[in-house]
Amino acid sequence: MGLPFINADDWGLSPGINEGILDLARRGIVKRVSILASGSFVNDKLTELKGLPTLTLGLHFSLTFGKTSLSERVQLLAVHGRLHLSPARVALLFFLSGKDRRKRLAQEVILLLREQLSILESYGICPKYFDGHHHIHLVPGIMKSILPILREVGITQVRVPWDPARLLSRISPVIILALWVRLRWKKWGLTCLPFVYPSTVDYSNEDRLGRIVARKKGYEMVVHPAARNDISELRIPDYYVGDRVREYLALRSLEPLFSDEKGHHE
Repeated sequence: MGLPFINADDWGLSPGINEGILDLARRGIVKRVSILASGSFVNDKLTELKGLPTLTLGLHFSLTFGKTSLSERVQLLAVHGRLHLSPARVALLFFLSGKDRRKRLAQEVILLLREQLSILESYGICPKYFDGHHHIHLVPGIMKSILPILREVGITQVRVPWDPARLLSRISPVIILALWVRLRWKKWGLTCLPFVYPSTVDYSNEDRLGRIVARKKGYEMVVHPAARNDISELRIPDYYVGDRVREYLALRSLEPLFSDEKGHHE
């Protein structure tokens, strides 16, 4: 039986998120982990994560959250060493800026990408794929700006979160943007996996979630698990509205499916 490649986002956002992702990866449920290089907790349990041989690691590129040492050079996107703008404000900057300001924005995005790649390199990580925190890489203009750097480091696989089942949901702007970019990016030589984005309702019913997993062979399935809810305790701004702990528990309940798959491979 084939199963999706479950991809956990936001490694480095909080210790509780790292704990949840690591546990699911050890159980063989999470196969891919997107690392938020701008997060304050990237190195927390990272050695254990890197020690899992079947795991694929990618860059969770951020323009909306985290720290940067480039404050003086990225003044449109950062203040006092922090990436502080909401996803909507970053998008509006690109949409509403004139030619000169958009050029400056592109330069800042390139600087931040190089910085985040360098952080991963310092931990001995060469990312195999690329996606964006808050799907920020979908904003028109951003991917075109950073494409030469992605080619330079050998990254050709990017996330295109096109899931038609979510077209009428609260994330419909993301789905529409994904539809718009996927053919364009293919012309640029970028590849992507078919994609499934479970909803909050899906995580509330183990049978329902299990059915989704069972029928999405070869898909990238994005998840946002956490072993404990420490986001609010740490006063970390978090635009994700799902229940991260509920996701973690629901995904753990699927372990028999992944144990069966492992047994078949062996």
